[in-house]
Amino acid sequence: MTEATAGTAELTATQERLRRAEDACQLLAQVLTGHGRAMEAARIELAQGSAEKAMQWILNFLPDVWDDEETEWNGTETAQEWWDRTDAFYRESV
Repeated sequence: MTEATAGTAELTATQERLRRAEDACQLLAQVLTGHGRAMEAARIELAQGSAEKAMQWILNFLPDVWDDEETEWNGTETAQEWWDRTDAFYRESV
């Protein structure tokens, strides 16, 4: 492979990484916007007197990502215990 060909391949790989990063940023922006809107809708429901409807906005927005063995709630731990355990798991996996 010539130096020019190697440079072109590296440029192409870098452009592909940049494209994937841009896609990830767009997805993150959509998720954060949706999360913010769901929280605002929940706040409005709560202000109108319905804690149950407020919680439903939050629950409807949550992704189904807490199903795996490491992050699933075991049914006995408190919210803080679950948070601490899953936080430790994610810190180790990064």
